[in-house]
Amino acid sequence: MLITVEGLRPDYLSCYGKGRGKPTPGIDRLAAEARRFEQVITPSVSTLPSLATLFTGKTSFEHQVWDDEYRNRLGEKELTLAEQLKAKGYRTGAFLGSSRAAAGRGFEQGFEIYQDGYVRPSSGTWHLTLRSSSTVMGGARSWLEGVGESPYFLWLHFSDPIVPGQATAGSPAKDLEKTYVDRLAILDVQIGALFEILKQRKDYESLTIALTADHGFGLGEHGESRAGVFLYEPTLRIPLILRAPGANQAKGSRVSELAGSIDLYPTLARLMDIPAVPGLSGRDLLGQAPAAPRSFYASALFGRETFGWAGGEALAQGKWRLILGPKTELYDVAVDPGETKDLSSSHPGEVSRLRDALRQLNRGETIPRAHFQVGPAPATAAVTRITEMGMSPPTLANAQARALPDPAKFRDSLLLLEEMALRWEVLGNAAFSKVRESLLKADPQARLTLLGLAAIDIPEGEEGVKKAKDLLKTVQQLYPLESEVYHQLGHLAFPEKRFSDAIFFLQLSLDLRALYPGEVVYDLACAYARKGDKAEALKQLREAVRLGFRDAKFIGSDPDLESLRGDPGYKKLMEEDFDAPPKP
Repeated sequence: MLITVEGLRPDYLSCYGKGRGKPTPGIDRLAAEARRFEQVITPSVSTLPSLATLFTGKTSFEHQVWDDEYRNRLGEKELTLAEQLKAKGYRTGAFLGSSRAAAGRGFEQGFEIYQDGYVRPSSGTWHLTLRSSSTVMGGARSWLEGVGESPYFLWLHFSDPIVPGQATAGSPAKDLEKTYVDRLAILDVQIGALFEILKQRKDYESLTIALTADHGFGLGEHGESRAGVFLYEPTLRIPLILRAPGANQAKGSRVSELAGSIDLYPTLARLMDIPAVPGLSGRDLLGQAPAAPRSFYASALFGRETFGWAGGEALAQGKWRLILGPKTELYDVAVDPGETKDLSSSHPGEVSRLRDALRQLNRGETIPRAHFQVGPAPATAAVTRITEMGMSPPTLANAQARALPDPAKFRDSLLLLEEMALRWEVLGNAAFSKVRESLLKADPQARLTLLGLAAIDIPEGEEGVKKAKDLLKTVQQLYPLESEVYHQLGHLAFPEKRFSDAIFFLQLSLDLRALYPGEVVYDLACAYARKGDKAEALKQLREAVRLGFRDAKFIGSDPDLESLRGDPGYKKLMEEDFDAPPKP
C-alpha cells in the first residue's frame, strides 16, 4: 500500500518529535510499526514530477515530467510500479483526492481501477477538483472488500492539507497554519480508521505500507504560502514512513541518514521481489548504507510556468543545501534549520564542490526552458505579419532574450498570487474578477494574471476590449511565443469583426502547441463560420469535437455558428460525431 499526501510536512506529525500542530495518532500508529526516515528530500516541489519519480524511480531528466502544467504526462513507455505488480498477479487500485493526476496523464498505467472522481469538462479543458479523504476512503474500502485474499497494490492519494481556509473573493485565506493543522487532523482520523480496517484482514502481517508526500508546504516561511516557487526545507523535506513485513520491520525505528523519495521505488521493488529498472539513481533504503554522503537534486518550476518567474534547482548533501536560481544560496541546516543565514559568499569552495556534485548527479543535463521560450518558432511569413501589426517578433531569440525575474522580488505578494493560482485551477479565469488591481499591483508582468484578466475583459463591451488590448500588448511583448496570447488575440478580433485576423491568430496558437487545442480549434470553426466559409467551419468543428470540445448545449446555442444550423453536415456532426471517443 502506498499512501501519498499533498503538502505533508514531517514537522507537523507528532511521530516526528514534538510536532508543531495537533497530535496525529492515526499516522503515529503506523510509525510505531515502521521505520521513520527523518531527512527525506523530494525531487520536485510540484506534485506530478514527484509522483512520476515515486512510480518509476527515475529523475525528471529521465521521465520528463517537470511540473504540473497540463502538458505534462507520464509517457506510455515508462514502466511503473503498478504495471510491474499487475504483471505479477496483483490486483491494483488507485483512489485519488485530486484531479492533478487525473486519468489520461499517465499515472493510471497498471491500475485496473483508477478512481480520481474527475469528470472532464465538455470544453475539453482541465480544472482542479479536490475530494475529501473520507470520499477517497469510501471507494478504497469497497475495493478492498472485493479484493478478498488476492495480493494487491493500493495507492491512496490525499489532498486535505493543501485545501485553503475561508476567504473572500477579493482576498486570500487567513490563518494558514491553523487551517493546515485542522485539515491534517481530519486526514489523520481517516488514516487511523484505515489501519483498523487493515488489521482485520488476514494479510495484515505481510502487508508493506509506505506513507510519504509529494512535497512539503509553505506556511509563511520565506514568504511562501503553498509550494512550487522556492526550494527551502518547508517544501523540500517530506516524511517517509515504511512498514515492511518480517525481518525488515524494525518497529518504531528512526533513520537519520539523508535519503530521497527517489529511493522508494527501488526499496519497494526489492520488497515486492520485482526487477528494478537498471541504472536508477535511487537505492534500496533497507540495504547497506553507503559510506560516502549522497546528494539529492530538486527543481522548482511552478513559478516559472505559471507566473513567468525564474525557476530554481537545489542540491541537498549532508547538512548542506545549495539553491541555484537568479542568485546562489547556501545553508547549513544542521545549525540553521530555518535557513536564515546565506553562506554562499563566505563558503565559495563549498558552493563550487556542490555545483560539481549537482552536474555529476544530472549527468551534465540542464532543466528545459520554459514552455513560452521554446516555440516552435512560427514561419517567417507569420513573424513578418505579427511585426507589421506593431507587436514583438515571435522568434526564439526574442523569447529567450529577457531574463526572467527573481521570484524573491514577490515574497510579500506570494500569499495572494499562489492562492489565486490555485483558485484559477479550480474556477478558471473567473477567479480573478474581484482581485484585478491587487494582482496587477503584486506583479504587473505575471503571465497568468495578464492572460486571465484579458480573457475576462474581452466579452465586456467596448471598454473591456480596450482593457484587453492593453493587457495583451504587454503579455505579447513579454511572452512572444506563448500560445495562449494568440488564442486571446483571436478572441479579441471577434468583436471588431476582424475574422481573417482571428483565423491567423488562432492558427498561430495551434502552431505554438496550444494547451487545449480542442478549445482553440472550436474558436477557429467560429471564425470561419463568421467569415462565411461554411465548409472550413464544419471541418474545424468536427476536429474540435474529435479533440474533446463536446459542449453540445453551448455549440447548439452559439450565435457564431448560426450560419451552419441548417447545413446537413452540421446536423450529421451533432448527431453522430459526439458518439465517437475523443482523441486523448
